[in-house]
Amino acid sequence: MKVIISSHFPFNITGYANQTLYMIDYLLKQNIEIPALICWNCNFGINGISYTLKHLLDTNSYNTGNISTEFLEKIHNINIYGSLENNFPCQVKSTEMINNIVKREECDLVIFHQDMFVFSTMDGKFNFPSIIFCPIHYTPMESNTNASLRHFDVLLGMSDFGYNILKNAYSNKYIEKLPLSVNINIFNKGSKDKNYYKELLGFDKSNFVCLIIGSNTETSNRKAFKQNINAFIKLYKKKKNCRLYLHTDVNGTINLLKILKKEKINKSIYKYCDNKIRDSNSFSTLDIANIYRGCDVLLNASKSEGFGIPILEAQACGCSVVTTDFSNMPEITCNGITTKYALKEYWKKGEDAYWVVPSENNIYNALNEIYNWTDEYREKLKEDGIEFAKTYSNENIGEKLVNLCKKIYNKEIILN
Repeated sequence: MKVIISSHFPFNITGYANQTLYMIDYLLKQNIEIPALICWNCNFGINGISYTLKHLLDTNSYNTGNISTEFLEKIHNINIYGSLENNFPCQVKSTEMINNIVKREECDLVIFHQDMFVFSTMDGKFNFPSIIFCPIHYTPMESNTNASLRHFDVLLGMSDFGYNILKNAYSNKYIEKLPLSVNINIFNKGSKDKNYYKELLGFDKSNFVCLIIGSNTETSNRKAFKQNINAFIKLYKKKKNCRLYLHTDVNGTINLLKILKKEKINKSIYKYCDNKIRDSNSFSTLDIANIYRGCDVLLNASKSEGFGIPILEAQACGCSVVTTDFSNMPEITCNGITTKYALKEYWKKGEDAYWVVPSENNIYNALNEIYNWTDEYREKLKEDGIEFAKTYSNENIGEKLVNLCKKIYNKEIILN
C-alpha cells in the first residue's frame, strides 16, 4: 500500500508538522510505503515539481536533533511537493494538480491533515480515496467547512464533539472518530523535579508559573489571549509569587505586552521567548516539553479548539490546565479545570454556527483554585493527567490509523 500525507513540512515546529512526523514513523513501521508528502507551508516544489527530503535536509538547516539517524535514513527518498499556490493562505482552485501527483507516485490513498479552508472553493473531484482529519471549531458546522469537506471520502472527527457534528452534517460519508496523538517519548514529566525546569526558564522554585502558548496570528483571537492574561493579572495582584511565561508572538494580532504594561505589571514578572529563537531551526519539541515541565498551569481557556494538542502535551508533562467548556476541551481536561464560558460568538450574520467567549472571572477562579490545591491533591491529578495523556500515544492512535487505511485499501469500507 502506498500513502501520501498532505500536511506541513515535517521539520517545522508546528502541531501539523509534528503529527506528520508521527504518522510517517508509524506507517513505515507497519510496512506502508510513503512515496511523497505534499507540504502546505513550503515555498519550494510548487507547480508539481518535487524534491527529495534528503536534498532539502542537506541544503537547509532544519533541526532534526530529536529525530533518530535511523529514522532519517528511512525517509530520505520521500518526494516533497510544496504548496500548490504561491500565495498564503494557499487556496486550492482545482483537484487537478493533486490528482497528477497521486498518479505520478502511483499512490493508493491520501491522508490530509491541514487547515480545511484551503479547499472551500476547489473545483473537480479527487481520483483517489481520501481521508481528512477535521478540526471542528463551531456548532453546528459553518458553511465554509461544509464547502471544504464535500470533496473528501472519509472524515475523521477528532473528538466526540467533532464526530457528532460531522454525523449531523453528512449522511452519505464514512465518518470515524480518530484523535491526534502525543509523542510520550518527548512529552513526559522528565527525569528532574519541577524546580529544575523552573530554573531553566529563569524562575525561582517558589514561583507559581502560568503558561500561555499558541499562535497569535488569527484575527478572530481564537486563543482568547486577553481574557487569559487578565485572569493571570488578577491572580498576581493577590498572589505575588505568580509568574507568567508567554510562548507566542507577543506583538502579534493581540499586543500581549501592551496588556501587561497597561496593568503596570513589572517586566520581572513575565518572560517570553524571542521570535527569532522560537521560530529558529535550533528550537525543538524537546524545548517545548521543558517549558511545560517548568510551568504549574497552562492557560488554554480559548474560544474553541479543533483538537487542542497543547492541552494534552501539558498534562503529559505534569502541568495542570485551565480550559473552556466548549468544543472538545472538556473531553481532554483531566489534570485541571474546565471553565464555564461567558457568551456565544457567531461565525457570521445569518448562520447559526457559533463558538464561545471565555469568562475572565471564571478563568481567574480556576487559576486561584489550582493555586490553592494541596500538594497531595496536586500530585494525584498530575499522575492522573500523565496516565490520561498516554491513551493518546503515537502507538495507540497510529494503530487505529493503520487499521483504517487497510480497510480502505482492501475495500472493506464502501466509499460514495
